[in-house]
Amino acid sequence: MIEFILLVVLGALTGVMAGLLGIGGGLIVVPGLVFLLHWTSLPESIIMHVAAGTSLCIMIFTAWVSARAHHRHGHVDMSVFFTMLPTVLVGTVLGALLATEIPGRWLGMIFGVFLLLNGIKLLYAKSKKSSTHPTTHSANWMRFLGALVGFPSGLLGVGGGFFTVPLLLHCGLEIQKAIGTSAILTLPISMIGTAVFSVLGIHQVHYEGVIGYIYWPAVLVVVPVSMLLAPVGARWSTVLPTVVLRRAFACFMLLVALQMLWKFV
Repeated sequence: MIEFILLVVLGALTGVMAGLLGIGGGLIVVPGLVFLLHWTSLPESIIMHVAAGTSLCIMIFTAWVSARAHHRHGHVDMSVFFTMLPTVLVGTVLGALLATEIPGRWLGMIFGVFLLLNGIKLLYAKSKKSSTHPTTHSANWMRFLGALVGFPSGLLGVGGGFFTVPLLLHCGLEIQKAIGTSAILTLPISMIGTAVFSVLGIHQVHYEGVIGYIYWPAVLVVVPVSMLLAPVGARWSTVLPTVVLRRAFACFMLLVALQMLWKFV
């Protein structure tokens, strides 16, 4: 019962923050699952792997809903999507393959540093704006950016939005299309990442509820709760001071990052 309540809280936090600030996914789910799984009998050496794999699996459902909404409003640049897609997939596979080979302690430290840097970035972030002089880049450059996004996404179990949106803005996309294209790219990232973690972990984990590196009780609870509460966060974003909330969440991320580093160092 305690585990169920903690998973509901994790799903609620993920959904509200996703709707409120346009972030969430792995940045919340991975450290939340690390904390929760620490109190189970799951071996310490694979907790990070299970957290990352489960995070990617959860994002299949949340990314699908987000991608549909953005596509419906015309906020997706499909030419950019199809140009980046092949290298995004290759980068994700390589990142996920590397993640399954890295000791859990090192993977936890890498994620802690990643969380720390993103917390600092979010703390001092200004409103996103597209370039006043939109630029164009070659298809090869866009493919390179795809690999740059896919690799850390597969490695750490995150959706890639923190990488994709700034890169697409730099390439001259409008903010709405940068966010929408990032959202739809998260769908193949999460699907291929989940497949790799599932297959490579199938003989590595022997724990109730875990298949491969996917902890299914978390998927079954976090997904519906987060999807239910994401619209609530979106409504709050229209009435609450987003800048203050973003900075408060950044401070929360910094505390979680320090806790992760303390745990794994």
